[in-house]
Amino acid sequence: MAVVSGTNQQEFSVAFQSNATTDIKVFVEGTQKTEGTHYDIKATTGGSAAAGLKADGTCVVKFKHDSGAGIDHRPTQNQVVTIISDIAVARTSVYTAGGNITADALESDFDTLTMQIAEREEAAGRALTAPKFDPTDIDMTLPDKDTRKGKALGFNATTGNPEALPPGDITEVT
Repeated sequence: MAVVSGTNQQEFSVAFQSNATTDIKVFVEGTQKTEGTHYDIKATTGGSAAAGLKADGTCVVKFKHDSGAGIDHRPTQNQVVTIISDIAVARTSVYTAGGNITADALESDFDTLTMQIAEREEAAGRALTAPKFDPTDIDMTLPDKDTRKGKALGFNATTGNPEALPPGDITEVT
């Protein structure tokens, strides 16, 4: 996540590894942007950079700007730009009995698994979690930012799920 420090910052380096540009999601102030419409993914910085990912899976997100065509999708000063990895959890390789298993195929599969685990670890680090002995149907998802602004975190008296409450509505504290 980055906060735009200058006016109309156009390029953002992505240090995490990805397998495809479609594995990268870009948000400005919480609104998802579209590759090809709002931004392009380039292998390096600069105007003539090749499209796509570098050999190591990193890249640069470059917001579109063409003053002659009246296009300016660059985030403005103090806008929050969030760039995340969003790799689908699915097998991409199938190994068959007696078939060839190459080092490149195994390396690619292990890279993908490592990226998927890193995504889940990052998400889990930001999450509320219920104790392991609580029922499995508890939903510990927080209300979205705009719903919880200026509110107190409370827990529903019936479900135990988190909810945003006006500070004056808290009636019981133990």
